[in-house]
Amino acid sequence: LRKGAVISDGTNEYVVMNKGEAAFSKAGKKEKKIIIPATIKVGGKKLKVTAIANKAFYNSGVTSVSIGNNIKSIGTKAFYNCKKLKSITIKTTKLTSKSIGSKAFKGVSQKATIKVPGSKMNTYKKLLRKKGLGKKAYLKKK
Repeated sequence: LRKGAVISDGTNEYVVMNKGEAAFSKAGKKEKKIIIPATIKVGGKKLKVTAIANKAFYNSGVTSVSIGNNIKSIGTKAFYNCKKLKSITIKTTKLTSKSIGSKAFKGVSQKATIKVPGSKMNTYKKLLRKKGLGKKAYLKKK
């Protein structure tokens, strides 16, 4: 597995980054509910999924996304213009202002519900709003 190699789990695509790490790069065309796992298995090797690539869900019709424990960064315009995206579950506690790209959540449904780890509620609320999440979106502890 070389750096930059594109791998698929049947529906979704990932790009190999560093040793033992991969980035979620593209959702399957007809997928509505996406679960970004903490790890994926490729050819007998386990890779940690540590990032969501730029424009991974750009203009997609996805309705629900679950973000795994190992995600450290979310790319620019990752969820841009996902008007049907109404449910986001964030399991990771590793996100920071620098690790989320600009406009990452711009255009997500105004009625979206975002579940975040209890310990990161206030931090993530400010962070997600700064990165484009609408003021009407509802954040709650999971």
